[in-house]
Amino acid sequence: MKITRRNLKRLIEHFLNEEKSGKYVCPKCGHKHAKEPKNKCNNCGHAYDNKFQGKHWVKPNEKKNESIIPLVFEAIIKFTCPAATQNVELNTANRDRARNKNGHIKYGPLNIDEPGDYWKKIAKNWDTTEKAAKKSLCGNCVAFDVSPQMKECMPGEVEEDSDGGRLGYCWMHHFKCHSLRTCNTWARGGPITKNKTSLSFFKKNKEQALSKKPLRG
Repeated sequence: MKITRRNLKRLIEHFLNEEKSGKYVCPKCGHKHAKEPKNKCNNCGHAYDNKFQGKHWVKPNEKKNESIIPLVFEAIIKFTCPAATQNVELNTANRDRARNKNGHIKYGPLNIDEPGDYWKKIAKNWDTTEKAAKKSLCGNCVAFDVSPQMKECMPGEVEEDSDGGRLGYCWMHHFKCHSLRTCNTWARGGPITKNKTSLSFFKKNKEQALSKKPLRG
């Protein structure tokens, strides 16, 4: 059974707040006690916790619904939102690192509608044409994650823009990036659209993904 991250909080709260149900019932006379008897049945005096004709006292369900536990652990253990998707400052720091790092990543263009000479420079770096460079985008990069579980991590509803662009997560450089941008580390094979593939990237990059410290170097 699958559980969305949006309902996880509600599920955990339900589990933690689950109250006892039922009453303490004497096996001898059947009297129902709202509270746990101290020593004996308030009606017939039968000793509490003693059997009567092989029957035990009936007690309230003191255990929380254990069927919920596997669902909670499955949702937590299998996938956790990358820290940058939940922290604007961390996301900005990792994004700026990818945008400013000399000669290595060069994430951009900053303004998709007014790219300046960005595509010309990155085409030169790849030894290709601007037309070809513009086809190598975050949106079709192997590290670009727009899986259902990653969409749940975004600050709001993530839909395609009027120009076809959309927000996703970059597993290479750990920040929220836009599908119509690119960088020097682009690799063919994406985007990531399935939770199974997203989970695979999460397991391989878990330490950095959950780190609250900006990337260095």
